[in-house]
Amino acid sequence: MKQLLSITFLLLTQSFAFSQVESKDYEQVYKAVNSYFRGWEAKDKALLSNIFHPESQLKFVSKDKKYQSVKIDQHIIDITKAEAGFLPAHEKTVSNIHIFQEGASAIVHLRFKTFEVTDYFQLLKIEEVWKIVNKVSVSKVLSEEISGK
Repeated sequence: MKQLLSITFLLLTQSFAFSQVESKDYEQVYKAVNSYFRGWEAKDKALLSNIFHPESQLKFVSKDKKYQSVKIDQHIIDITKAEAGFLPAHEKTVSNIHIFQEGASAIVHLRFKTFEVTDYFQLLKIEEVWKIVNKVSVSKVLSEEISGK
């Protein structure tokens, strides 16, 4: 009986410790993803450069349905050179964050007036810091009538 109680106590304490680490990691991943959007909205090159691993890439399917891959430094330049007001009003929802050890994924939905974008982020915990290592972006028109097509 004592042995069973000891095992149960051990499992509960390990589970509690794991949930605390998981919670801390969840907060850090959420913060990293939100930092991307803060940097994007402010066109802040330093903030964007800090949250991406330098070898990461943005991947998407172009309007002509072709695979595109852009190095993250070019993506950051494109963001920072965009015209004022380039980002229309939108709603942002982080719908899913999954963490396993040093890897994480996050799904973010952005809804604009005439289209929506879903971003799939992949992150790795490198030297105790969560870095975005890949971003896949998919978009769709919400209504042909609204978009003028």
